[in-house]
Amino acid sequence: MTGRVPADDVLNNAVGDKYFSLKSTYFGLPEERLSSGLQGRMEGVFAPALSSMALAQNSVLANQPDQVARCLESVAARIVKCAHVFDAMTPRDTANFDPVVWIKTYPAMGRAVTSGELGNSGVDAPLFHALDVFIGRQQVKGDLRGMQSDRRATLPTNIRAFLDALGDDAGSVRDYVAAARAQLEHVPSEEQAQYKHLSAAWDGLLQLYVWFLERHRVKAVGITGVTLNTGRHSTSSGVKSGDQDKAMKDGKPKMRPEAMLSMQMKKGMVSRLGGRPLWQDAHVQSHSVYRGSVVVAVKLDATLPLEPGDRVQIWPPRKRKTLNRASSHHRRLRGSPCPEDHDTSSGESDDDGEPRFYSIARVIPNVSSTAMDSVGGAGGMTIILTVAQHSPEGLVSSFLSSAAPGTHLRLRPWPSPRFRQPRDLAVPLVLVGQGVGIGPLVGFLHDRATKKQRLDDTQNESAGEGELLLVVAAKTLRHVPCSLDSLEELTSRLPLTIVLALSQETHLKIRGGIWTKLPQGGRRVTRHLTDYRDFIQRLVKEKKGHVFVCGSSDFGVTVMNTLGLGQLPQQQQQHQEGPQPQQANDGPDDGSPVHIPSPPPHWNQLHQDLFTMVKKPNRSTPSCSPTACRSASSSGPKGPIISLSKLAAHNSVKSCWIAIGGTVYDMTPFLAFHPGGPKTLLESAGTIADERFAETHGGPHAQEIRGYLERHAIGRLSTATTELGRQTTTAKLVKALVRMQNALTNNTAFDAGRGSVPTYAYEDSLLVFADGLDGLICSLSDFGTDKSASELRETISNTQASLRNAFKALKDGSKRFLMAAGTKGASASSSTLLDESEALIQRLHRKPIEKLHAAMNACKEGISEAEVGMNDDSSAKVCDACYDENGDVLKRVLERFCISLTSVAKDLLTSPRWPSMSADPPSLNKRPSAERKISAQRNLRCQA
Repeated sequence: MTGRVPADDVLNNAVGDKYFSLKSTYFGLPEERLSSGLQGRMEGVFAPALSSMALAQNSVLANQPDQVARCLESVAARIVKCAHVFDAMTPRDTANFDPVVWIKTYPAMGRAVTSGELGNSGVDAPLFHALDVFIGRQQVKGDLRGMQSDRRATLPTNIRAFLDALGDDAGSVRDYVAAARAQLEHVPSEEQAQYKHLSAAWDGLLQLYVWFLERHRVKAVGITGVTLNTGRHSTSSGVKSGDQDKAMKDGKPKMRPEAMLSMQMKKGMVSRLGGRPLWQDAHVQSHSVYRGSVVVAVKLDATLPLEPGDRVQIWPPRKRKTLNRASSHHRRLRGSPCPEDHDTSSGESDDDGEPRFYSIARVIPNVSSTAMDSVGGAGGMTIILTVAQHSPEGLVSSFLSSAAPGTHLRLRPWPSPRFRQPRDLAVPLVLVGQGVGIGPLVGFLHDRATKKQRLDDTQNESAGEGELLLVVAAKTLRHVPCSLDSLEELTSRLPLTIVLALSQETHLKIRGGIWTKLPQGGRRVTRHLTDYRDFIQRLVKEKKGHVFVCGSSDFGVTVMNTLGLGQLPQQQQQHQEGPQPQQANDGPDDGSPVHIPSPPPHWNQLHQDLFTMVKKPNRSTPSCSPTACRSASSSGPKGPIISLSKLAAHNSVKSCWIAIGGTVYDMTPFLAFHPGGPKTLLESAGTIADERFAETHGGPHAQEIRGYLERHAIGRLSTATTELGRQTTTAKLVKALVRMQNALTNNTAFDAGRGSVPTYAYEDSLLVFADGLDGLICSLSDFGTDKSASELRETISNTQASLRNAFKALKDGSKRFLMAAGTKGASASSSTLLDESEALIQRLHRKPIEKLHAAMNACKEGISEAEVGMNDDSSAKVCDACYDENGDVLKRVLERFCISLTSVAKDLLTSPRWPSMSADPPSLNKRPSAERKISAQRNLRCQA
């Protein structure tokens, strides 16, 4: 079984003949269809890079630096293409990818069967082996390199032979680039350009490789955090709790497995950089000044796979002494305090100020008509950035706006696959930009016009072209950060309508090169969006058009609300009823398990690149101590003070609050839009998620995430300290309850569009809940040592035993019922019976799950009331007897909780569960027939 999944990936994808296909299916689930062959598809996309690698080594031997550089650029372009394939498997598509279903199916087939065997892992992919050998990655202890070395020994002979040849020191590109860099100052000036080109191309390859690995890390950490709460204690590649001690110093708490995985992957990224920095050396080429913005042309010495809509990070100029140009950024990758990307001066005397993201408006190769992926392409490119003119506190923007031509920049490439326009010219585009956000959208149009011209030159007949609409939100014509003549020309070359929504001047429209004044009315962009709403919705729904929005965070919300896109049905209804005051969902949370929210219709056709001014928070530890929380809160949003107990009460699909950096966010409306899927948010619902946020997003994209979060802020976390022992106990109890409840939600709630869910995906969820009571018992360790406290712990322990017996009986009964259905009657009717039985089992789990949620909500509420009493007693400095009375209240709350749980266990053990096979089938949605048939066979094998 260990080798089956990788073998199938090869067989399904490596044939190379489009008329021949070989397919093997184990589960018939969408998670398998997304996962199966993913590595193989990536290998297929990456395959041309292997030729470029070989040619690069031959060029090293022939001492042709420009040719080597072009080969490196080609390999870098293939890495970005691989990222596009990798992004196809997204947790946001909840109907087709659920991390809990996924971990119980596809990865389960890749687990090691016996001790000493290798489980399936992402590093099985030969492309990673090839890249690491090609860049001359050095041995680094403590990361995944050892595992990769073991796996390399199991690769086919021909692949190992190629890797050995690729690692031949005689053709080492790494050594060749290092030697060229060392002699750069000693060669004639006319030869320096090719060595600069070579050095920049090498750094670009390393930086884009690390960019790809960072995308992988973020996704892996998010999914692993959810899936390890399903009862699994290790990943298929072997990362588990037992590994934690290896990387921890004595006296420090153990790391969670997902944190361990993140740390390993970060170390792997550092080792691949090999001492080189995260940034490119670039230079300002020219400025074009507009009202409120500056268009900056930046020259790079290498041709990198960047497009309009992608991003770059730019560092501010160094202020003081020159430090090791790579060390601080390698430290960030390894997991030291995360970079706080901002555009405000901190006043610190730090040589390495934090970088700022900027969207690319245009990309201009030094030699026209150069194919990015062609080995014969020229090196060097110019990128155009549109920079807002902020107040003097905008450190990086002010630096860019005033930098003289030739000024050195430190620039990191950061492709944004989710904000790239479709390649097909027939796909309609709706582009809505605000201020400097207009830049990349106009860049899309220039690229379309160029591609259309190429097609017109090579084809007798023009291909079909999709309709284009650009809506520009600006104050005046002088605030539009591009040439108005170029806009007019674009409308003559493309089926393009441009609407200029000018808040301080007459609104204008350009179509076919003709300018038209629009009737006076409300000077808001929403007026035009409303006029075009039906037209835009037809383009999206009927012609598969894409919508791109670039502007401030608030602007993005306004645009999508006005167009009626990117909204869930209830949000659309609220919008139609008119604007309502923005407030958090502060009502009681009934905690009933509901379906995980589906993404809005056409979600993969809607794209937003939103920005915000982010103030740099004070540096603090991820745990958010009271001092840190107070510091963060002081600069946080204006709003109510929210206690920990109130935060903990909002941890469900219906009401999901999360605290980060002292600010509380209502993430409920974001569940359906979160790129990492709703379950990664629900894992942290009702908690202080500083550590989780820093672990997942504490990297170069943190600024982007904070921009999206800003609109969801609802208040500040209470900074009240808890000095007394029993107050500490209440916080621990609530935290344990929230963790148990979040795991139960993630393990039992699924997208409604899936229909019935295979039993094996959630059959252990209730047993995992029972195991979670261990955390509750541990939380009572400082509650007291008297007889009463001991009896309370014993009561919880007995309740746990009762639940385990009941939940095991439910699991075993489910298996027997499925086996009976699977062996009854002919094969066709048997498949139907299995599907109906699967749906019935899901229904039978629903009632106890609802009761468990109700019990936990009641317990959290009771603990909160007891905590309020303790706080009042403490502030009034009353006698110990009063304080003990509140402790008794807490004890009674926990006893009632145990009674509720025991009732659930008794109901399961005494109530009749299983109807006869002749009973009417339950009225639940069914999965597709082919999927049901395969699942039926799989269920029988699982029971056997």
